[in-house]
Amino acid sequence: SAPSWFRSLGHPGALAARVAMPPPLRQFGQAALASALLALACAAAPPDAQPAPASGSCELAPDLRRGELQRVRFDVGEGQRSLLLYVPTSLADAPGRAPALLAFHGFHSNPWYFGHLIDVTAYAERYGMVVGLPFGTSPTFESELCCPVGCDEACCAKGDKLDSLRPCMWNTGRSTSRAPRVSRMDDVAMARAARGHLVAAACADPARVAALGFSMGGMMMHRLACEAADAFSGVAAVSGSMDLLPEDCAPSAPVAWIQFCGTADRGCSRTVNSTFDLFASQRRCDAATLPTYTSATTMCEARSGCNGGAFVERCALLGLGDEVPGHVRRVPWYTPQPATNLDALKYALDRFSTQAAAAATPPPPPGNAMLLHV
Repeated sequence: SAPSWFRSLGHPGALAARVAMPPPLRQFGQAALASALLALACAAAPPDAQPAPASGSCELAPDLRRGELQRVRFDVGEGQRSLLLYVPTSLADAPGRAPALLAFHGFHSNPWYFGHLIDVTAYAERYGMVVGLPFGTSPTFESELCCPVGCDEACCAKGDKLDSLRPCMWNTGRSTSRAPRVSRMDDVAMARAARGHLVAAACADPARVAALGFSMGGMMMHRLACEAADAFSGVAAVSGSMDLLPEDCAPSAPVAWIQFCGTADRGCSRTVNSTFDLFASQRRCDAATLPTYTSATTMCEARSGCNGGAFVERCALLGLGDEVPGHVRRVPWYTPQPATNLDALKYALDRFSTQAAAAATPPPPPGNAMLLHV
């Protein structure tokens, strides 16, 4: 049966009471607990090594500069969308293709704020990966930058601005059907096009492009896992509930999936267990659910033996709400986290370093991409 932390995720009314070490861990003596954690670390902890560089030469698009977060536009169908793009300086001596990450911001947020929250450029340098942070769509008024009125691009790029009047959203499924401006957006097609742009313009390896999203961006991750699984080597949802009916989820490939959910998060707690079971069933995972990471405030477990070498994993964070594990908001409020919360971004990158997209597609032509300078 599921550990108590995961059982509690399906019952939001009981979450507030879970603020101490859960019963399964309290039953251990200190020595037994230490031995158990050591065994877990030796047997199942994710690798800490950086992924090997891809072979083959590649040159960046002429307007891209390493070590600079730049806003670019790229083609999606008959229109264009925007993303922030970062090519690390650590790739300067690596002519081959590199792993990449598409990172999706949350509601009321924007790519600059989210990028600062997860310190994405530092991780891009450390892992030698290209990063793209797409822009969502406002349901109320035109808001290309997802920033408050009167805050231009230079202002927004400071990474400390949230827009409560013109929040930027993703078309995640059922919950956005009543937001006309958002529901008209094909954000799955946008994600595929953004991936294609990273491959064509920024030398991303098409077999090693992962996706990660927070809060409403996490909800978008479930949709990508259902409708664009062949495009990504792994999909990580940080908070964010499943917004599709099970019958509307038909993955085209067995992509690896991780969800991070706090026991005090009333959004993801409603669906994390059912989504875990759905994806494990769809990927025909034949191994039992086993622990992969444990600390005083974090418990992860996964199903392996899945089609295509994929895995399905869930991580519960004790007492955490709608936050990114291991990354504390700087504004507008400060919510401290215990040091024993795992770093969701690092954990996902380490886990996905063993994965490759099921069907690596050749890079498309760059199209009419436009670089926008602050």
